[in-house]
Order: sequence, then C-alpha cells, then structure tokens
Amino acid sequence: MLYQLSIKNSSSNALSFCFFFFLLKIVKLLPLISPGAGKVLAPALLACLGRDPQRFCSVAEARVLMGTAPVTKASGSFRVVRFRRGCWKFARRTLQLFAEQSRHQCYWAQAFYEKQRNSGHKHHAALRALAHRRLKILLAMRQSGSLYDEDIFLNSQRRYLLKIPMLKN
Repeated sequence: MLYQLSIKNSSSNALSFCFFFFLLKIVKLLPLISPGAGKVLAPALLACLGRDPQRFCSVAEARVLMGTAPVTKASGSFRVVRFRRGCWKFARRTLQLFAEQSRHQCYWAQAFYEKQRNSGHKHHAALRALAHRRLKILLAMRQSGSLYDEDIFLNSQRRYLLKIPMLKN
C-alpha cells in the first residue's frame, strides 16, 4: 500500500516537475518578451493572463477584471471617474508593479508616466494608466504570438495618429 502511494506521488511530482521546467523556460523568455518582467513578475503576469488566449472576449473585459479601468459615474451634466475597487486585486497589483518596472526600461512608458503626472494624476493613478496601456499590448502579443518590439508599438501609434509623448533631450 505504501509503495503504491509513493508511485502515485512520484508520477504527479514528475508531472509538476516537467511543468516547472516549462514555466522556467517561459520565465527566462518573458524579459525578452516584455521589458520590465523579471524573474518575479514574469510568473505573476503569466498567472494573470492565463493559458487560454480566448479567456477574455475583449481587451476592455480584461481591463475591468484586472482593475486598470476606472469606474465612470454619470448623471445629466454630472460626471465623475473613480478608482475601481471591485476587481482581481492580485492582477491589479501585479500589473501596477509591471508598469513601474517597465517605465524604467521603455522611454515611451516613462514619457507616458510623466505626461500623466503633469496632467495632475498621482503616482499610483499614473501607474494604473500605464498598466492599462501595457495590458493591451500584452494581450495583443499573446493573441498574435509575437515578441515585444518597441518600434512596432511606436509605428502603430503613429499610424493611428495617437499622441506620443516624447522625452526632452
């Protein structure tokens, strides 16, 4: 009986051991996939995004679930935008940490953060806005199966005539 129990445990351990090495490979590749995702944030980002590419119907649904989208309340001429409290807290924290790390490695992310701060947002609100944008990029990369390329991102922003904040030299 004890022998059978150890066989069952060893097969599940072998399966988890293989899965661990699969995750380790992905974790080593994720800093290349997206700047700012290191050995600690990479597995957390993988947990947030999940394995199924069709998990979210739209980017807006993912943003609401993960807490980067604010809540807008409007009635007549009254309109207020508030912090989203009803969300997956782990995902919001992970994306905010990812935004903090990525702004030190991508010049456009730092410029976007500074633009948010100059417009009156506090530190965490500016990071959530950056996380909001980074989440859309991560989901698009997962959908297409491509690696992160900053030139592609900047060219697509120019192509769609979006305002790109530039750093002063």
